[in-house]
Amino acid sequence: MVSWLEEIERREAATREEIGELRARLEELTERLAEQETVLSRLEITRETMTEILSGGEAVTEPRAGVESGEAGVVEASGQPAMEEESRFFVLMACSTWTDRPDLRAECLQGYGRNLTVEEQHALKCLAAIDAVSCLVWGPKLDDPHLTARGRRTLDRLMAGVFA
Repeated sequence: MVSWLEEIERREAATREEIGELRARLEELTERLAEQETVLSRLEITRETMTEILSGGEAVTEPRAGVESGEAGVVEASGQPAMEEESRFFVLMACSTWTDRPDLRAECLQGYGRNLTVEEQHALKCLAAIDAVSCLVWGPKLDDPHLTARGRRTLDRLMAGVFA
């Protein structure tokens, strides 16, 4: 037969153990909460920055002419908007290689046979902004500092008005 004192000591030990486990879980949840708050803050800043970039500095409160609310473009299985392979190439080059080697931009366009039109340059800026957001979302999730840095660098260049 277990004495009442042994039973209380057993219960105290079990309660202390559970308190320790709960504190460990609380610490883990607190860290996760802080991480998610940081991600949310970055996304809010990115949304505001993208709105400013794509609207030419004006606040976007309603859809632009010709675009219905909720209208969707073609989306691939990856969830990314569909675009020509040529466009992907130019976005990747403009957001990475050309940032450090502007001479390669001129050589690439020479090989392409022409400069980009005003409309193509605008589209490239918009696609680069989308690429930057994607990098800023996926870089931290994939623990890829290079991807994150590319997104930040692209947004910085877009905001400074020096995007090629």
